[in-house]
Amino acid sequence: MLRIIDEHDAKSSEQVHPTDALEQGSSNLHKSLKLPAIKLPIFSGQYDHWISFSDVFKAMIHENDSFSEMQTFPYLKSSLSGEAERIVSSLPMTVSSYTIAWKLLVERYENKRLITASHIRQLLGLKQLHKESASEFAELINTISNNVNALQALNIWTSLCDVIISQIIIEKLDSTTRKAWELKLNDLPFPPLKEFITFLESRRRALESLNPGKVNNHSDTRSADGKGDKRTKDRRNTNTYSNT
Repeated sequence: MLRIIDEHDAKSSEQVHPTDALEQGSSNLHKSLKLPAIKLPIFSGQYDHWISFSDVFKAMIHENDSFSEMQTFPYLKSSLSGEAERIVSSLPMTVSSYTIAWKLLVERYENKRLITASHIRQLLGLKQLHKESASEFAELINTISNNVNALQALNIWTSLCDVIISQIIIEKLDSTTRKAWELKLNDLPFPPLKEFITFLESRRRALESLNPGKVNNHSDTRSADGKGDKRTKDRRNTNTYSNT
């Protein structure tokens, strides 16, 4: 009898209280999420920085089998700032959140056409050098090299010349026409320049049919005013000669 009681007491002492088990599990989870410090680039939402950030993050974290998704998500969140950070800020720290967060970022920023446009704008916006300066030359060369290399890495199937000329034209258009062009493109990344010119011509015809009386008014008015001024001067000269 005494032996049975002793065995029962021994089993009771081996049992773990549910609260103790929960605390122990939480402690283990905390230890498992204590991640090694890894210096990663910060992505703030600029399209021209997405490819370089994505390449580095995938190589160091995303494709690293030693990290679970639960461990990978904190690395991703700590590597984001600005608009990019806001996109994933509402996601909880759960196992599935990393996959969702990465998909959201890829859908937003992995847009070749917008990335290309950003690089071209940087090339078009190169600052004017007003004096000889080694440091300014270095900055100029670095900016050119970085953007040109990035454009080449995108493997644009359309002529790069077409893409650059199209972007220069787009920068000069009114907001309504630019919006119409973006809606027309839909998922087409790099339409040929000829197609862009055709679009502009169709817009011109549409505006001409809607406002037939206003076509070429500006240039015609200037031309007419010029001729009018010349005729007025001629009449004045004639009157002067007749009075004399």
